[in-house]
Amino acid sequence: MIIDFFPTRVGKYENTDLSIHQKLVSICDEIKKEEGRCVSNFGGFQSFDLPYDIIKETIGEFIGTSVCDYLGSMVSNNHLLDIVIQNYWLNVNGYGHYNSRHTHPFVDFSCVYYLKTPKDSGAIRFIDPNHELKGRSRFLSYVGNNPTAIKDFFPVAVDYKEEPKEGMLIVFPAYIEHEVEPSKAKDERMSLAFNISIKPPD
Repeated sequence: MIIDFFPTRVGKYENTDLSIHQKLVSICDEIKKEEGRCVSNFGGFQSFDLPYDIIKETIGEFIGTSVCDYLGSMVSNNHLLDIVIQNYWLNVNGYGHYNSRHTHPFVDFSCVYYLKTPKDSGAIRFIDPNHELKGRSRFLSYVGNNPTAIKDFFPVAVDYKEEPKEGMLIVFPAYIEHEVEPSKAKDERMSLAFNISIKPPD
C-alpha cells in the first residue's frame, strides 16, 4: 500500500460575471490613487485594508461560494462553517515590481483575485514547506534531473507557479510561503488579496 503524506490543496475558480468584474476594476482604479503602504511589495502600490462593502456589492457571493467549495473538498460539513473575510487589500504591480516571499499568519486561508493581468506580469509562486530538506536528498535530485522517469504524480518540485488570469480566484492555506515574480509587462497587474478565517459551528 502506498500513502501520500502532507498534501497541499489549492483551489482555482473563475468568475464568469464580467459586469461585476468590470465594476470592481473601476472601483480599484480609483483606490490606487489613494495613499498606500509597503509590506511585501517592492515597487508598485499596496492599499491599506479596504471596506467590506465593496466586496459585498461585487464578488462577495463568488468568493463565498468558491471558498465553500474548496472547504468541501476537505470536510463534509462545509455548509455549516462560517467563512469570515478578516481583511483584504489591493495590489498593483508595474514593470519590474514584485512581492517578496511571505505567509499570512493568524488566519486559516488566503485568496488572490485577479483584476488585470497583462501577459508576463508575474506568476504567483508557492514554495514547498519542505524545500530545504528536499534539497539534501540525492534521490530527489536524481529524479528532478530525469523528469521522464517520474511515475504519475511524484512530489519532486519544490515550488508551484500559477500564471494570473483576469477573473481567477486562487484559495490556499495561509501558512504556505508564496511570492509574486517581477513583472515584465508594460501595463499594470492588479489583484486583491484576502485573509480568511473559518468559524466552526457552535
